[in-house]
Amino acid sequence: MAHVVYDDYPKLANSILVAAFSGWPDSQQASSRALHYVLRRLPASKFAEIDPEEFYVFSRIRPLSQPALDDTDDLQWPSNKFYSWKNKTDKQDFVFLVGSEPNLRWRTFSQAILDVADRCNVKEFVLLGSRQRNIPHTRPPLVTGVTTREERRSFFDSLGFEKAKRTGPASISSVLREACAEKRMDYTSLWTFLPEYLQGTQNPRGSLTLLQALTRMLNLEIEMSELEEATRAFDNQISRGITQNIEWQQLLRELEERYDRRSQAQMSDPRNGPSNPDVVIEDLEAFLRQQKQRLGNEDPNSP
Repeated sequence: MAHVVYDDYPKLANSILVAAFSGWPDSQQASSRALHYVLRRLPASKFAEIDPEEFYVFSRIRPLSQPALDDTDDLQWPSNKFYSWKNKTDKQDFVFLVGSEPNLRWRTFSQAILDVADRCNVKEFVLLGSRQRNIPHTRPPLVTGVTTREERRSFFDSLGFEKAKRTGPASISSVLREACAEKRMDYTSLWTFLPEYLQGTQNPRGSLTLLQALTRMLNLEIEMSELEEATRAFDNQISRGITQNIEWQQLLRELEERYDRRSQAQMSDPRNGPSNPDVVIEDLEAFLRQQKQRLGNEDPNSP
């Protein structure tokens, strides 16, 4: 069965595929919205999409129904759409994939993506993702990543982080990385960490952080004023909410202090090496648990 439906076959050279998937690897929709923003700013053209039938449990990820003009329903299924953009100022062309993490057949799904990559002469697969951790929203979001491309390593060194070592549930990103390795295709991922207490929001600061890192890494020029304005408005909204809750003000101050102490310790002693974000995150999560327990002891009605 053909898993990919083509509208066109773009002729691309030496291209890079940049992907983001909604779902578990897209906390606060930071990565998917970052890529949607890119597509709105570039004249990218849709040329293919993956047939969702084999990869989703529709009782878990339900299609959306909207009234059509002929009094029928227009169903919008979970989508994975490919877009192409020929870079006229550089020899580097691009493929963009905006999708939804599948429920089923991850290896087959990954192979379908790499089949499209082969058709488009893709040399490197770049994945954007976001995760939630207990870090303060008043500090720049942490950014980390991995790469198999040698010339990318200096970029990751400039971020100031070691390669994150993580044990836990995997996402589609892990399967794609394995599939790229089997095909000897370079793989790079960029991840940002966002405040867990903002879960359920659409976080433009996370999108802006990822997009700034992506454009710097790929030498892309994307106008970001709209996203910057959305970030300022979002920050102001969160700040107004926190000022109305004394306990959250105290927690935020203490969280900031602990975050800053950890960062200053790393900067003041070069023997410590670059900060590993997972170590910082574990410390902050332990701290926040302690603070919640303390508040719970003070207020017997607290959850």
